[in-house]
Amino acid sequence: MRISNAAQRTVSLDFLTPNPAPFYSEGELRFCTKAGVTDTGEFAEQYVKSAPYPYAEFSKEWIAKGYTPIFEFCSPHQQIVLEYQNDSMHLLALRNMETGEYISYEETKLIAEKANIPVRILFVLACLALTLFYLFKHDYNSIDC
Repeated sequence: MRISNAAQRTVSLDFLTPNPAPFYSEGELRFCTKAGVTDTGEFAEQYVKSAPYPYAEFSKEWIAKGYTPIFEFCSPHQQIVLEYQNDSMHLLALRNMETGEYISYEETKLIAEKANIPVRILFVLACLALTLFYLFKHDYNSIDC
C-alpha cells in the first residue's frame, strides 16, 4: 500500500464537523469522535444501522487490518457551519493504528469504491468547488484579488 498524508488532502464539507471513527467497546462496534462517545457518534451509529452502505462491515474489516477508518458524518441534527438536508457519511481517510500513517488518497478512493463506501473528494477539487459556489452566490466583481 502507498502511504501518504491523506488527511491533509481530503476535505470535510463542514471543516468543523467532528469526524467519527469506529472502535470496539465490549465487543460492540461503536463510533466516536476525539471527545469519545458523543451525540455525533451516536447519530452516526444510528445512521450506519439504516444506511444503504456497508459501513459496519467495512469498518470491521479495516480495523482487523490495523487501520482506523475516519469518516465525516453530516446531519441536520448536527449542523455546525453548513445546513444539511439529509444524513450522510463519507470516508475521509484510512489511518494505520501503529504508525499513524495514512493510505494514499488514490488507494483509499479505490478501496472505498470497491466496498461501495462514499469517499470525500480531494482538497484541491473541494477548494475549486467552494470558490465557484462563492463566485456564483456573490457578486464576483466585489472580490478583491
